[in-house]
Amino acid sequence: MPVMFGRSKIVKNGAVRFIAGCFCFTKKIKINEVFKRVRLLSGERRKMKKVAVVMGSDSDLPVVEKAINCLKNYGVPVEVRVLSAHRTPKEAAEFAAGARENGFGVIIAAAGKAAHLAGAMAAGTTLPVIGIPVKSSTLDGLDALLSTVQMPSGMPVATVAIDGAENAALLAIQILAVTDKELQDKLIAARAANREKILKKDAEISEKFN
Repeated sequence: MPVMFGRSKIVKNGAVRFIAGCFCFTKKIKINEVFKRVRLLSGERRKMKKVAVVMGSDSDLPVVEKAINCLKNYGVPVEVRVLSAHRTPKEAAEFAAGARENGFGVIIAAAGKAAHLAGAMAAGTTLPVIGIPVKSSTLDGLDALLSTVQMPSGMPVATVAIDGAENAALLAIQILAVTDKELQDKLIAARAANREKILKKDAEISEKFN
């Protein structure tokens, strides 16, 4: 016996809208599959969460650009800001507090020296925060690394390597990919490509020396 949707109407389920009307399916198809097909037919897709890339100074941009480019290559919407934990504390706090409501899924924060930006972001939101310690002219970035990674209990910041902007972007993508199949597939393809690249280099070195 077929399952029938009645007259055309918009059915709201959270943030997703289903346009249902005059579609016939057999009762063997689960209701979730029906909704999936209706979404595809209506052309509606769940909007991907944005990633915020925040730096404490525009002097951090040469490092941060690697993260921005990586996110864009994966098709992840990104918003870039310059906000200082020390010089613009009010604006930084407001940005963190409103990040979830403004459509962000992850925050990447880059800073050097007394690098408190990632911690300041984490203090204002429950979104995942990834810290990039930026190398400066003194202490080779060790000061920024320790400032970023040594967070108190209950206030986590996922810290990547000094100047590790690309890994910060990839970690943000992996977080979003937990609920995004398209991003999952892109990450798997990238891992496979990296594997082939290493195997090719291995073959070349082996042929030369073995």
